[in-house]
Amino acid sequence: MENYAIVIFILAVMIGLSAVADRIKIPYPILLIIAGIAVGFVPSLPPIDINPEIIFLIFLPPLLYDAAFKAIKVLNLNASVFLNFFQDLSRWLVLSLRN
Repeated sequence: MENYAIVIFILAVMIGLSAVADRIKIPYPILLIIAGIAVGFVPSLPPIDINPEIIFLIFLPPLLYDAAFKAIKVLNLNASVFLNFFQDLSRWLVLSLRN
C-alpha cells in the first residue's frame, strides 16, 4: 500500500508542476527536473524504492504523449521550412548517389 501512495503522490506533483509550468511559460520537463533535484537534497526524506516498470508504465506515457502533440504543433507551424529542407536533402541524395 505504501508504494501506491508514493506513486499517487508523485503523479499529483507531476500534474501540479505541469500546471505551474504552463502558467509561468516554461517547459514542464525543466520544472520537473528542478523539483526532482530539490527533493533529492532534502536530508530527512527516506529513500524511495520504486520498481522501474512502474515508471515506464505510469509516468513515461503521459510525458511522451504530451511531447508528441507539442512536436506535431511545431512541425505544423514550420511545415514549409521542413518541406523545403527535405526536398533539398532528397535532391542532394539523388544527385550524389547517381555518380
